[in-house]
Amino acid sequence: MCEQRNIEKYVVSEEVLEDYADMLQDDVTMTSGMEESVISFLMQAWMTVIGDKFRWSLKSFGSRRAGYALPSSDLDIVCELSSTGRPRCGFNDITFPLLRALMECLKRDYAECIIDRVTDTIESKGTVSFNHRRRWHTGVLAVDATIWVGDVNLGHSPSRITTTLKNIFEERPKHALQLAQLVVERTKRIEVCWNRRGSIKGKLKSIHWVLLTMAFWRAHPQCESSSLLTCFGQFFAFYLHLDFECARISAIEGEPFAGRPRSDEAVFLFDATGNGRNNLKWTTSEDLANIRQALRDIVLFLREKNVLQSSEEW
Repeated sequence: MCEQRNIEKYVVSEEVLEDYADMLQDDVTMTSGMEESVISFLMQAWMTVIGDKFRWSLKSFGSRRAGYALPSSDLDIVCELSSTGRPRCGFNDITFPLLRALMECLKRDYAECIIDRVTDTIESKGTVSFNHRRRWHTGVLAVDATIWVGDVNLGHSPSRITTTLKNIFEERPKHALQLAQLVVERTKRIEVCWNRRGSIKGKLKSIHWVLLTMAFWRAHPQCESSSLLTCFGQFFAFYLHLDFECARISAIEGEPFAGRPRSDEAVFLFDATGNGRNNLKWTTSEDLANIRQALRDIVLFLREKNVLQSSEEW
């Protein structure tokens, strides 16, 4: 898997880094068969749980759907439950029992696949998490399964963000998507991007790093005609020097880096759904200090490799 390669060995020239990005995408493509297997399996499981009580369908969202996934990225699947004909009761009163029934269903033995590490995150996240692999195959795919009542394109924020990012990447040059993948890969390696393990304190999620990448791209039109290597170096240099405490960052619309008064919110990153909320309201000054130190280390490394010169920073 490409995840086992050390990206630092590839940050030496434009051609080599582009080859690395292509290898990364190839490794993600290799897991597409497992995605199909998961969806087929979940179709059977949800059929057992829901049957014909409601109209429903399965839809993917998240990094794999939007296109910026790494080989180790999890697969996010939402069961879209029709709102017509359902009982008149609270959202959780419908979804929680169905998710608990799904969790019990996942613990059974299935001929075609092996399910393990089934985790109950129903109360905290409204999801059931598990690992999936086909029998006689070594690859493992982490899966988060959730449920939504109504049209996911209207009310399910993660699905709406996924659609927005997917459309953006389709409109941008190929190296815009590659840059987002490399930023996530690099920040995960130095542990300022949460990797599904341990505390998120001092880190951002991959979606946040992708939104920061798109805001950077919007603010720098020269990205369109610049190499992947140049954009990679300039991204980290730009955010190292950014006064986060005085910026409203937007990846989608409006000014990408509008000013704001200093407040208790260390970082302000607009939600990609356009609702005006701060996606990083929970980030503390200590978290930001940890992220800045990581950015400083990356920039120092890039300068040592002569990939980035302080006189050439945008």
